[in-house]
Amino acid sequence: MNAHPRRLPWLTPAMAGGMIVLLALSLVLRSTALHAPFWIDEGLSVGIASHPFADIPSVLRQDGSPPLYYLLLSVWMHVFSDGQATTHVLSLVFGLLSVPAGWWAGRSLFDARAGWFTAILAAVNPFLTYYSQETRMYSLLSLVSLIVVALFAHVFGRRHRGHRYAAGVAVAALAYTHNWGLFVAAATVLAVLIAWRAAENRRAVLEDAAVIYAIAGVLYAPWLPSLAFQAAHTGAPWSERPSLTDVF
Repeated sequence: MNAHPRRLPWLTPAMAGGMIVLLALSLVLRSTALHAPFWIDEGLSVGIASHPFADIPSVLRQDGSPPLYYLLLSVWMHVFSDGQATTHVLSLVFGLLSVPAGWWAGRSLFDARAGWFTAILAAVNPFLTYYSQETRMYSLLSLVSLIVVALFAHVFGRRHRGHRYAAGVAVAALAYTHNWGLFVAAATVLAVLIAWRAAENRRAVLEDAAVIYAIAGVLYAPWLPSLAFQAAHTGAPWSERPSLTDVF
């Protein structure tokens, strides 16, 4: 037998056609409410992104969110406009990108069938459909989370160590998209511990983890003072802070 079997091509005309069909389906599902009026948080998004680009991080100290989405929205509004449908389209773009991202994740980690199933799920997921028509960061958060999970599976599951640099950048991007992304980052630490325990070469696992979290830490460090200020001074005015006993 050939020790190095011929790999199937990544993208054939049939695959490209299938992706176009899925993207068209996703577009139809996710463009029914593009002209819907803003609700309060969407108005806040536009208001924050309307400030000068360099001022947005300091404005967000009073909001409680990290800056990545708002910076992207600011550029988008400058190129296009700040209208309801226009700003909704930015979220739609992130939702549509989740389809090829899902295909890549499944295809690169497993096989073509896994790639197509993941792409189909990304194309029709109702939560992603809903958030793809809001001027908020949630469709971007979903897209970056998918990329983070896939990259970690490459590094610690498939031992494709070259992906660790991209994984570090992706973790930082996740934390810069929404503070809840920090919970996903924390979950990756647990996943790494499981991979470390099962690995034959535990030192290599620790080295890869150190590279990933060092990159993420260096990139995220400039935002830590703002995060500390937000934790101390911002919050939902209609909600009381839960205590640890509430967990039980």
